[in-house]
Amino acid sequence: MPIFEYLLVNKKKETVSSTIEAADKLSAINNLRSRGQLIKIEEKGAKKAA
Repeated sequence: MPIFEYLLVNKKKETVSSTIEAADKLSAINNLRSRGQLIKIEEKGAKKAA
């Protein structure tokens, strides 16, 4: 699955930057919406299979 790097402002008005693994960009966005106001998201690549 692809890994996306994101930047958002959470409910405490703090800026958070991290990564999330999701099937696609839309799935990542939908998952992140509950965490705060999404500012930026971009695909960074896919997780390597174990």
